[in-house]
Amino acid sequence: MSILSRTFPYTSKLTTVSSSSTTAVATVIRPLSTLITKNNTLGNGSSVHSTLPSNNIRLSNYTPVRYNHEKSSPHLHTVHSHHAKTNPAAATNPAATSTTTPAAAHGPDGHHHDGELGAKGQEDIIKDAKILFEIIWKDVVASKGVTNMNFPAQIVWMTGAPGAGKGTMASLVMKERDITQAFEVSSLLNSPAFRELKQQGVLISDRDVIQAVIVELIKPEYMHGVIVDGFPRTTLQAHCIRFLRDKIQELWTEYRSHPELRKVMRRPNFSIACFYCSEEESIKRQLQRGHELSRLNRMVNETGVGNVADVRATDVSPEAARKRYRIFKEEVYGSLQAIKDQFLFHFINADGTPEQVKKQLLEEFAYQSSVDLSEEAFDMIRNVDPASIIIKQARTFLCTRLNSYATDYKDLFSTVVNMLNSEFMHIIKRQSLAGKAIIRSNNPLLENGIAVNMVLDILAERGYTTVLDVVRERVPIKVDPTVIGDVNGPRIVVRTEKIFIFNIEFPKPEIRRNQ
Repeated sequence: MSILSRTFPYTSKLTTVSSSSTTAVATVIRPLSTLITKNNTLGNGSSVHSTLPSNNIRLSNYTPVRYNHEKSSPHLHTVHSHHAKTNPAAATNPAATSTTTPAAAHGPDGHHHDGELGAKGQEDIIKDAKILFEIIWKDVVASKGVTNMNFPAQIVWMTGAPGAGKGTMASLVMKERDITQAFEVSSLLNSPAFRELKQQGVLISDRDVIQAVIVELIKPEYMHGVIVDGFPRTTLQAHCIRFLRDKIQELWTEYRSHPELRKVMRRPNFSIACFYCSEEESIKRQLQRGHELSRLNRMVNETGVGNVADVRATDVSPEAARKRYRIFKEEVYGSLQAIKDQFLFHFINADGTPEQVKKQLLEEFAYQSSVDLSEEAFDMIRNVDPASIIIKQARTFLCTRLNSYATDYKDLFSTVVNMLNSEFMHIIKRQSLAGKAIIRSNNPLLENGIAVNMVLDILAERGYTTVLDVVRERVPIKVDPTVIGDVNGPRIVVRTEKIFIFNIEFPKPEIRRNQ
């Protein structure tokens, strides 16, 4: 069975630790789904104490590990912790820190490739992710309460290649999608609790990351929407996004009729954004960043003004920059392939200029009613033509109507044109400097609805923007003689007239004035 390049939520009892001051481990890893049997025992005979029903096993001895993408031998690959303390014995005894895994899980270059896993390997990932997610979900629900599992109205899961400008473009995404909040997953892992684990040399696991993200998402400040920056980073994390979507859908279905909870139990609205750039472009931008930071730091040191910025190894070393990019390509981008067909997936090619990237981003994140509305709401309004379609067809329809007036209503059309020239145009000319004219007319010709349409269409074709208001006014026509003894006074006789008020706007000229 292929072993996948990811963090596992469980390792068997063959795990050994050399001392309390090191995290060097020698482990034989199997997928979680193969370790748990129907009677809640492990494949090695050890029992699992569970308080959860069926296959939802609570794993107490949770020891995650992670595969490094470095080559070690044609058939062996080394397991390292990014945060583990140095083990002096490791230099002379590689077996103390390595795990043998089948080379079939990796390509000829020694790196993991999702496409080579096969259907069985993918099934193992999904099973492991499902079991782990159920454990996490039950833990969070038990501590927070199911009625407090109120997730944001929309969640954008954002990842990007080093140097792709993800941080810069995130603000544009927030503006386009009316999102005011965002958080970086890496910042969650810098909490005091996680820092203490790192200082102890403990590797932050998939379970830790996923649970931290879920707990963060249900905070009230993210109610209207949030960008989650830096998630997923592994295939297992990616599948947990799908399971989270399903859980939120279940909550929405269950509480959608509740008078209060329906306001906070929302239909899941997930999208994924990936800012991608080529390897060479990424390396170039990383090194450019290092060059700029080094220049600024020299200025700070010379002037004593400002703060010295941190310069990462990837900012100055082409080899480190290349390695960082390949980790993104193989781990982060690779993880998205597992779920990109199940969500609205925004692929942003960041190789272009900032203007080109911005244009593509705005097109990708434009409002889409079929995605943002519930199915019921969209089905009810879908037959109303959107403005974008009407605008595209407006000119064609206008020309069709004018041609029809000239052939089917020739005399009426000619009369309307004469009315415009005699009653409208002299007023418009007098108001040309203002760019706006308001014309009131009670011409009987306008009682004909077709004539009114002709006026509006002719003005539109000639470049005027016209808004028509129709009001009814009472106009006095005579006063009856006063009748002796009538305390109400003389009676005023009025008639009701229909007044057509045309608000006409057009570009006004620029006036050059001597200063």
